[in-house]
Amino acid sequence: MNENQSHELKLNIFKQATLYIEKFGSFAPFASSILNDVVTPVGYYTDEDSVDVMNTVEMIQEQLSDKIKAGDADGAALAFDVRIEVENDEGVLEKRDAM
Repeated sequence: MNENQSHELKLNIFKQATLYIEKFGSFAPFASSILNDVVTPVGYYTDEDSVDVMNTVEMIQEQLSDKIKAGDADGAALAFDVRIEVENDEGVLEKRDAM
């Protein structure tokens, strides 16, 4: 994956994540791959009532790896929503959304 493709993939992922956060407040793991400068979404579907986030991440990682090995992608990016603790100016830990 070249530098331009990496940049386009990052822009795509951040735009999607921003839309999900603005509309829903959070998002399930998602990914995109790139081949010949064309970005394609990569997802994972399950009919389970509750979604195990780490299982979803692993399944998407497997799909991305298979696409790259098969030559169907030059590169890929995976995003998932997490909460982290960050120290504020007063030294107090605050929870913040991160990706």
